[in-house]
Amino acid sequence: MFDLNPNVPDDTLLETVRLPTRIRNAVNYAGIKTVGELRETTDESLVSIPNLGNGSIKWLRKRVGRARRSAKLMTVFDRAEAVRCPQCALAGIASFTTDEQASPRKIRLPEGFKIIATDRGNQVYCVACNRPAITLPMDH
Repeated sequence: MFDLNPNVPDDTLLETVRLPTRIRNAVNYAGIKTVGELRETTDESLVSIPNLGNGSIKWLRKRVGRARRSAKLMTVFDRAEAVRCPQCALAGIASFTTDEQASPRKIRLPEGFKIIATDRGNQVYCVACNRPAITLPMDH
């Protein structure tokens, strides 16, 4: 493990860097796996993660920085939903694009969940239990 700093590449897995336990647990809960994903996550989204307050966000921003802008277009996830399995209590935060013109529409699910096409449309399922997950919209 090594210390987190603004020069760490975006594709670095968070499990390979030193983080305070509370911050590590919070970003894992949110399904954030890499330094790049952490940089791209807005402060508003970070503060909505349980056990991640303003002090933790300031600590992260000081050591990670914000997303580096490039010439390529970035996907903007503009809607988030809390996802939880009622059977095993696995939980996380899913991010979606709501722009109907976007092709294809993007969805980022936390680890342990998948999308299954059903007669009622696409639904989020728990991989371990193979049961539909409960999804709740999150305020911005």
